[in-house]
Amino acid sequence: MFLILPVFPIFGAAVFVGRQLTSGFTEREVRKSHWKILLRGCPPWAIKVVTVLGWMTMASFAILVFAPASRRDELAMRIVFPVYGTGFASYSLAVFYSALHLGNERRVCSKGHDVSPMQKYCPECGELLNPGSDQVENS
Repeated sequence: MFLILPVFPIFGAAVFVGRQLTSGFTEREVRKSHWKILLRGCPPWAIKVVTVLGWMTMASFAILVFAPASRRDELAMRIVFPVYGTGFASYSLAVFYSALHLGNERRVCSKGHDVSPMQKYCPECGELLNPGSDQVENS
């Protein structure tokens, strides 16, 4: 059980880094595509791993809730805590990886207006943005 405790400070740090990764997006974009925004700097296989481990974490919680009361302690020690630790740690590492590889990039239209990576049109001038020709500035 004590092996899962160090995961929580790391997960807390990942939450703060995740807030930074979503800061340039509208609230609607974050609500709609939170995972895509957070993990946009990760390779596709890492996103799949985090998704699978997230589902495993939810399934292990369901197993614990529906287990007979006499077996809950054993299940918690053998299944739930290791799966929770692995799920939280993989999410945290993926967020840190994404933040590391995205850096301080900002997307702009041809006129220099800031544009969110999820937007197809510039919110200020209405220019259509082509995904292949987006300008990215490092700040």
